[in-house]
Amino acid sequence: MKSKVLVIAILAAAFSSVPALAQWHSQGNQTDATPEKKKSPHSSKWDLTLSLLYPSTPTNDGPCAGGAGNADHCLSGDCLCFTASGTAKGSAGNGPVMFFETFDAGGEFGPIGGDSGCTPVYGDIEIAGKVDTESIAFIGTSCFSSIAPQILEGGCQLTDSEKFPVVGLGQCGGNVNTIVPQPFTIRGRAE
Repeated sequence: MKSKVLVIAILAAAFSSVPALAQWHSQGNQTDATPEKKKSPHSSKWDLTLSLLYPSTPTNDGPCAGGAGNADHCLSGDCLCFTASGTAKGSAGNGPVMFFETFDAGGEFGPIGGDSGCTPVYGDIEIAGKVDTESIAFIGTSCFSSIAPQILEGGCQLTDSEKFPVVGLGQCGGNVNTIVPQPFTIRGRAE
């Protein structure tokens, strides 16, 4: 009999505290487990096509000093500056472009015989488009051969932009020619 009374007392105490527990677990006393949804920038397609004409001789010995300073690197100490010019179209809109290219001649690597090789390149691409003004850092390589056109390939990082103030990153590259302007494309994402 004592055990029945004890069980009834325990159950009565448990059930009488349920409203108090329910009140404490209500929305007013706790924070949500799910974070508040915030609108943040979402990345967009960053897509540019440049038409560039390169000079046949270097603009100067040493690293390039033009633009935003993205091309002022010369790791080997033996560099040449080439300044290409042309037009841009794409996410920045149509407009003029300058490509300051530091060609690190001291870092060249290639097969014995000199028929081909590749050289590190540091670049600064400046675009004054109708939609956006952009500064883009380029790091890559220029490869050349006696049997194929010279190519310039690497990565591009958006370092200054009004349209994309957070970040931009993409793959970029094209052929190099001193007679006919060549396409140089930048494909990536930016926000």
